[in-house]
Amino acid sequence: MHRIDGPGATVDKKFTEGDPTGGVQATVLTDDWLNDVQEELITLLTVAGITPVKGTQNQILAAIRNLKGVQRFTASGSFTVPPGVTTIYTSGVAAGGGGGGGGSSNTAGAAASNGGGGGAGQSTQRTPQTVTPGQVIAITVGAAGAAGGGGGQGFDNATDGGAGGNTVIGSLITLIGGSGGGRGRAATAGGPVGGGAGGTGYPNGGSGTDGAGSSAATANGWPATSGAGGSAPFGGGGPPQRSGNSGGNPGIPGNFGGGGSGGTGPYNSGGAGGVGGQGGQGIVIIEW
Repeated sequence: MHRIDGPGATVDKKFTEGDPTGGVQATVLTDDWLNDVQEELITLLTVAGITPVKGTQNQILAAIRNLKGVQRFTASGSFTVPPGVTTIYTSGVAAGGGGGGGGSSNTAGAAASNGGGGGAGQSTQRTPQTVTPGQVIAITVGAAGAAGGGGGQGFDNATDGGAGGNTVIGSLITLIGGSGGGRGRAATAGGPVGGGAGGTGYPNGGSGTDGAGSSAATANGWPATSGAGGSAPFGGGGPPQRSGNSGGNPGIPGNFGGGGSGGTGPYNSGGAGGVGGQGGQGIVIIEW
């Protein structure tokens, strides 16, 4: 394309209506300028896969939308590469792991331990991928890691959090889900009980603190806490939770790709442990 350069064009190659009284010539629309403009627009339609139709006045808008866009997936599905597109930019995260459940106790003064936080899912941000127009790419969005169950009062039966599901973008990339946090242990007396380990991930979740006698667990007035969920670029992990008095507290779910925090056990009176927080589900964003 070029700026108008026919008879009557201004010095800076712009149009003018002219001024007959002052002897200023109006700019002449030359065939080469009009053809350049037409072919520029036709090229845009062609690259976007749109056939020009006389009388249709929104085809350029449709072409621009085809050539630049964003599609977001929070559930599994498929992406069809638009006409003319040969490179896409993939962003996404696998699901976070669930937090482990808190332990239980059956006697006053026994402090059960706290569950570990789930690990964050693996992520990628604006990674270029070579594709073919019309190619259909299957999208699998990782399912959230299940929350670990809290222990029933007097039972050492809290459960680990579940692993987050992988997020898969066709054959282009696979993102690995975070592991679940370890469970808290039950307590029957004032001695220490090991806390649940944080789940592995990107990054790992935090470990739950050990349970101990009520005086130790409440040192400085603060009971022990569960492990925090690992945070991902698209969503934070669940924050750690304080131990409860007569029963454990539940963990907090993670957001997209973040791990859930662990559930807590009771630190003073006998009681059941809290459930862990669910991990955050995956997400995929495709730009072109």
